Amino acid sequence: MYISCLTQEEIAVQTTKSKSAENIIGTDVRGSVSEGLPYISVSGIGDFSERTELCKEVRSKVGDMGDVEMIVGVQATTKTQIYNVENSRGARWHPVGHGVWGAFGSFEDPDTQEYSSVHQGSTTALHYFADINSNISLTNQLGYVMQSDPGVCEPYWHHTDALSTLQINGLIPEQIASQGLLEKICFWREETRPHGRNGQRLRIILQLGCESLSRIVLKPDYAKQVALSGADYVLLDSSGGLGKALKKDKYARAIRALQEAKETTGKMPDIAIAGGLGPNRLDDYEWLIERFGPLSCDAEGNLRDYVDHKRDPGSSRFNPQKAAEYVRQAHEILSTVN
Repeated sequence: MYISCLTQEEIAVQTTKSKSAENIIGTDVRGSVSEGLPYISVSGIGDFSERTELCKEVRSKVGDMGDVEMIVGVQATTKTQIYNVENSRGARWHPVGHGVWGAFGSFEDPDTQEYSSVHQGSTTALHYFADINSNISLTNQLGYVMQSDPGVCEPYWHHTDALSTLQINGLIPEQIASQGLLEKICFWREETRPHGRNGQRLRIILQLGCESLSRIVLKPDYAKQVALSGADYVLLDSSGGLGKALKKDKYARAIRALQEAKETTGKMPDIAIAGGLGPNRLDDYEWLIERFGPLSCDAEGNLRDYVDHKRDPGSSRFNPQKAAEYVRQAHEILSTVN
């Protein structure tokens, strides 16, 4: 069951919380739709070899990414990470257990010694789909998965240093605010990784699905909650990795609503776009960029090979060549506005 929208009084409380957290997070006041450097995200890799092959293909097709960052995302859920049970998308899409960290690599791992040369220009993200119906609290779910206690699964602890970004999927801003989730993550990253890898903090991306997109358009207070969430990026995603095409008009209305919220609050995460993107499927993304300037993007379902026309996720395989071509095309689009 979803928590009802916050009242004006609750928004004021959330504003106070955000201001107190600002000293820790270092959140700045944004001056346009997206002021930070844009990223191109490839989601759904299953192991380190797939990431390595992707990076080699991108270096061949694109070369220097310049001011655009490539983020490589690995999927994780309560089911696969806490209960160690394979879900319907299969272990090649959603790795089970602590094997999820193997997709990231580490400077301390002898198997990834070529990391610095082959993977230069790419960073890693953990995409965690939180289970609001679990008897484990959201903060405890993330605390376990992120292994914030070095005593938990210590052999895998060094892999978290290779993690640059945490993306939270499946929640709406009221749930995050009510749990104090982002404040907890921000405290955690300051205590354990004050500078992060290569001097960078752990970034937080908040995914907003279909329901959130509708609420942003219809309820100005909801857009304010997004603005005050404390996230570094907000990902507008009506597909959820299924390859369903986005509705550009709806996305445009949502972006405008977020712009208006920014004028009121003085804050707003940078914006990213997902929903049916992939090679030769970037027309709507380009349309949005022409109107709102550089926006980050994320693709997943259309970067995979399926064994039949039913697109059975459990038997699908990540295709590095498709993914690299998507990166090339998205990079070309971004280069026209950067």
